[in-house]
Amino acid sequence: MTINLLARAAADTGVLWSEEQGACWADMVCFYLGCSFSFEGQLMEAGIPVRNVEHGKNVSIYRTAVPCVPAGVFHCPLGVTMRPIPAGMLTTAAQITHLKPTSTRSSHTHRRPSVFFWACGVTAIEAIRNSKPPLAFVHSPGSMFLTDIPNSPLPTSDLSPLCFLVSHDPLLYSLASERAVGKIRELEEVIGEDPGNRGIQALFVQDELVRSCLALSHSTSVAITTGFPTHHMHSPPDETDGPPGALAMATMLLELGKQVTMVTDRRALQMNQDLVEEAAEDRCSENNNPIGHF
Repeated sequence: MTINLLARAAADTGVLWSEEQGACWADMVCFYLGCSFSFEGQLMEAGIPVRNVEHGKNVSIYRTAVPCVPAGVFHCPLGVTMRPIPAGMLTTAAQITHLKPTSTRSSHTHRRPSVFFWACGVTAIEAIRNSKPPLAFVHSPGSMFLTDIPNSPLPTSDLSPLCFLVSHDPLLYSLASERAVGKIRELEEVIGEDPGNRGIQALFVQDELVRSCLALSHSTSVAITTGFPTHHMHSPPDETDGPPGALAMATMLLELGKQVTMVTDRRALQMNQDLVEEAAEDRCSENNNPIGHF
């Protein structure tokens, strides 16, 4: 069957075919890759509009600047499909598509209003093109192989994603699993406890800690501000947990590969420099995070 398909494809493309060539081509391998078209029906069943279907057009496909992990001679940038999704339905779209075993896994970075990108099987065509094989057959974008395998029902899992607005300018949404969000919300409850009745509950913003964690996960550089004086009659007048806590966060972020800058006022500059140097001596931190002052 594979030989017959190759012979037919050769005839369609004008490639000369012979039985001798067929014997050689018997060693060729066919790959069937999942496609994001597989979940469009489930998106529509959930009430999510799919614009390319509504307009009778092929889905928008983009070549990104994100490099794929190379494998031998195969290398290429990631290709993605784009579908505009109403902002209030982003979590539903992510939950429908994130565990589809028969479709290409989704790339969950949203940088425009209601725009959702999914990794695309056309990426494989780019990898084949860059490897420059003597012969290869690929599908035309938008012309997929339709199987008789039904879409599997949506699984229920505490790893299902939830979508959060992280930044307005630039506009950025990000995802976290229900399990991770649940643990962070537990931490928020602990942080919101106020045994001293200082009124800190008025400062509480639901899921602010979740958004902060997601913002840190996307960042490449982080600035940490410390040094607010609270005990004016003491020397130094700073809280005992403030500067060490800032240093602990800086150490954690450095371990995650972030570039960290600590910012303090001129009065507390020497104290924070001493803390960083002592932590480096104790091997609690690399002494490579600069300290700025104002």
